[in-house]
Amino acid sequence: MLAEGKRANIPANDLTRTSSTCTITSSRALQQRLFSLLQRKQQPALEHLAQIHAQILINGFSRTKNFLLAPLLSFYSYSSAHSVFKDIQSPSTILWNQMIRAHARSQSPANSIQFFNQMLLTDARPDAYTYSFLLAACTSSLSLRAGQQVHSKVLTTGYYSSNVFLMSKLVNFYAAAVAAGYLSLLAHVYATAEKWQDAAAVRQKMGVKKPAGQSWVQINEVVHDFVAGDRTHKNTSSIYEMLGKSHQASKDRYTCDHYLQTII
Repeated sequence: MLAEGKRANIPANDLTRTSSTCTITSSRALQQRLFSLLQRKQQPALEHLAQIHAQILINGFSRTKNFLLAPLLSFYSYSSAHSVFKDIQSPSTILWNQMIRAHARSQSPANSIQFFNQMLLTDARPDAYTYSFLLAACTSSLSLRAGQQVHSKVLTTGYYSSNVFLMSKLVNFYAAAVAAGYLSLLAHVYATAEKWQDAAAVRQKMGVKKPAGQSWVQINEVVHDFVAGDRTHKNTSSIYEMLGKSHQASKDRYTCDHYLQTII
């Protein structure tokens, strides 16, 4: 271009300005193109979203990132959505709500509460939809205490009486909490009666995964750890045999204090 400019007696400064203008125009056209792709009713495929994300990063289109968040969340691509969200400076309440809502519908609804706590540290202010999505997360995870804390915040905002959507979420939350209370009581009854399969079935219905019981014992400066149902210890057969004897002895009101030490 410079050589042709010299032949045409065009000043070098004019050529530089023209080249710069073409670059800016091309950049704006690309940004507009990416924006239009993200605004379509029929969203791009996930692989195309990855390509759009790459172009946004390469060209530094910071504003376009905001419109990339919702499509990624619709594909449950949470890791990519987190990456995009972290790069957004001062996310708006709408963007925070998108993250909270998406996690409320995920398999880890408790993450919504973590995002809400992060939101409170910023200039963005929660609205009625924020609290609605939080209550949905508490309902899914059966987090009674967290839901009650959200309810107390709602009462101080004045949203409760003016937003029907929020009121319905509160009703759903307490209905689920009451049902969970009855299911928890039923699981306890089954466990007390040593009907472990029935208790496990009730907990599964509640969506509760009870961690396996674990214990430790130190003998001759060696720590042995035991997990419920674990049979990886080298003396498993002897241990379970003695545990059976100990259990029977406890029923006969006999105190056992040396069985394990004679085994390990």
